[in-house]
Amino acid sequence: MDILKKSAVIGAYIGLLSWILFIAFKTTSLNNESVLLNYAMITVFAFILFRLNKEHSGNA
Repeated sequence: MDILKKSAVIGAYIGLLSWILFIAFKTTSLNNESVLLNYAMITVFAFILFRLNKEHSGNA
């Protein structure tokens, strides 16, 4: 995997982690539906990143 793709994947992981931390500290001011929707989005994006990383590492 070339450097540009590695940088994009690393940036996506950092973005996902920062979103998780943001939601973790913001849950007290959000209603239940918003929290569940955010965690569902985090799960979907984490799964996509995991599959992307697995495909590019040659372990697919």
